[in-house]
Amino acid sequence: PAEVRDDRVGNVLYPEWTKSHYEGGKSEYIRLEKAAGISDNFAFHDAAYQSASWGLFQIMGFHYKNLGFPSVDHYVSAMYVHEREHLYAFGQFISTTEVAGKSLLKWLREKDWAKFAYGYNGSDYAKNEYDLKLKKAYEKYLI
Repeated sequence: PAEVRDDRVGNVLYPEWTKSHYEGGKSEYIRLEKAAGISDNFAFHDAAYQSASWGLFQIMGFHYKNLGFPSVDHYVSAMYVHEREHLYAFGQFISTTEVAGKSLLKWLREKDWAKFAYGYNGSDYAKNEYDLKLKKAYEKYLI
């Protein structure tokens, strides 16, 4: 629907994304489960889990295939197992995600912080100075 007025789903279904619906912490799991349970149609469940970011590296669920998982449920389940699964997913993500014809792993190895940050954090990376933060962290821990 173009506009949802039902208070039961109003903070998960709305015409345009806005931070105003973000509640943070455990409340986000409640919103996620509300979105997944909107309908008996399994597509809502999948869409909800694909729309969320998971694990320590906050990788979106819609990447599950590129990460090597057969379904978004398998990916989400793995994120509950152990942090090593988070690291595995991150390794897969930076190995399979490309920006300007190179994987994020290659941009990382070349220390091109801007290209890596663009591919990992999106087009607003500069606004949030992710490239500068990556460079600073690298230089801080360089041995």
